[in-house]
Amino acid sequence: MRELADLARKSVHPRYRLAPLVERGAAFHYGNMPSLIRSEVERLFRSGKIRFLVCTSTLIEGVNLSCRTIVLRGPRKGIGHPMEAHDFWNLAGRAGRWGDEFQGNIICIDPHNAQAWPHGVPERARFPIKRESDAVIEHGDSLADYLDRRAATDLADFEDPNEFEQVASYLLATFLRQGSILQSGLAKRHNPATIERLEASLANIAAQIAMGPDIAARHPGVSALGMQRLLDAFRNYKGDVENLLPAAVDSQDSYDRFVTIMRRINQYLFPAFTPDTIIPLHALIVVQWLKGFSLSRMIERNINYHRRTGRSFKLPVLIRSTMELVEQIARFRAPQYLSAYVDILSMHLVAIGREDLIDGDVDIGTQLEFGVSSRTLLSLIELGLSRMSAVALYEKIARDDLNKEDCIAWVRERDTQFEGMDIPVIILREIRAKLLPEGSAGAATSTS
Repeated sequence: MRELADLARKSVHPRYRLAPLVERGAAFHYGNMPSLIRSEVERLFRSGKIRFLVCTSTLIEGVNLSCRTIVLRGPRKGIGHPMEAHDFWNLAGRAGRWGDEFQGNIICIDPHNAQAWPHGVPERARFPIKRESDAVIEHGDSLADYLDRRAATDLADFEDPNEFEQVASYLLATFLRQGSILQSGLAKRHNPATIERLEASLANIAAQIAMGPDIAARHPGVSALGMQRLLDAFRNYKGDVENLLPAAVDSQDSYDRFVTIMRRINQYLFPAFTPDTIIPLHALIVVQWLKGFSLSRMIERNINYHRRTGRSFKLPVLIRSTMELVEQIARFRAPQYLSAYVDILSMHLVAIGREDLIDGDVDIGTQLEFGVSSRTLLSLIELGLSRMSAVALYEKIARDDLNKEDCIAWVRERDTQFEGMDIPVIILREIRAKLLPEGSAGAATSTS
């Protein structure tokens, strides 16, 4: 418990509220937490050392945790969306520790409060497992209408393109690859009239796309129509083609170039970085993430910015919002759309005979997903370290050119010195487990 509290204070913020809670046997859990902290919370909860856990709907999204009693009041999935019956009973199914107890307790607070439970407490029933694509197609003509508008309307005119974009992109990629969706597996599960309408809409879009199906397959969830429009924008660009490229993250141009690229993505590919007024913030987070900044450093810089500009803030909210920006922008949207951007740009560079501008090193999507731009940081993550541990060790190594073997040698040579480096015990344990041969780990083996 003390070790997790120490990790929270050093790796997030000295006043991160998780720290004093875990020292008292309680904790909270949500999706945007750093993975090392989240997994340690789960481990301590499973072992019974954390007795009370307050959580979001992350427990129904792949986190396998059980408990004796679940207490709910107005459960939501996401922001403002009442939890549907199948998710409610999925969550309720965590009550009762398999192998330890025969039953669990589900306590619903204020079950007659219409504001907390707008649809009442869900009744138990069997719920079929349904693919997301099937659920969207079952909307009837709505998806086909979206495809028709997508082919002819500016993205800025859509109120909520997120509702259909992912499934529309998947269907379009399928159509480009197979030449039709009429013989696909999903066609057999839906009304033939609906499939025929979708087929006509997809055929209309496909006629506007000159790229092969391979590039659409490499970027699932990104519309091939959007990629075609981005390619057309590159072809029509009148400036120096080098200005279209992302700048090296340690250059002075890096931040401004990311701002411009994000706006270009919003205009031609998809409005992924919205609203437009906070694109500079998104670009700043991406640059800091790629530079290998620790989460605690990013949070501290955000605090200093608010103080310097006289902006009011609540520390817990600012910590959570910084974590959300890292997860949702730096690790999700930026890798997805910047990878497509760079791929399309590389296609254009080949076509105009400027292959010399293509960077054949680490893919930008990989760099963003893991938050690395140096060889040393990438080596540490390739060795299996979480980013939190990799950054903590990278700050001690203070070199950018180490491969995996060099990193292991560096750790082995300094194994006996780690206790004096002020590295949190949980991070030190992970470093030794991943980088040192079995049986050679030194101290830091406590599990409290």
